[in-house]
Amino acid sequence: MMSRRVAHQHWVDFREREAAAAASGAQTKLYGLRPVFRALGDLPALVYEYIERARTSPTTAEITRATGIKETAVSKALGDMASLGMIYHDGRPWKITAAANLTELAIRLGGADDVAA
Repeated sequence: MMSRRVAHQHWVDFREREAAAAASGAQTKLYGLRPVFRALGDLPALVYEYIERARTSPTTAEITRATGIKETAVSKALGDMASLGMIYHDGRPWKITAAANLTELAIRLGGADDVAA
């Protein structure tokens, strides 16, 4: 299992890359601030964000390389999000489930203290 310190370092490194992209004019979204990720954590937020922003649907290996997060942690995040219906596996690549309502999931998971029920 990945320690909080290591997870935080991955988060900081990824956010530094995001800041560089923002400085170059690319739009960024802070999925770590979405209520559902208050319940799921930072690593699933990073993985979700990468899947959504990728030009093509990424594989687990591509997500691992791009984020710098260990494959076991990426696989766990993918499995957790897939079991909640947030993403799905289409052959090898991962895709965002268009019908997933992240606000409803946040309420169900208890990560939506400030979301009106």
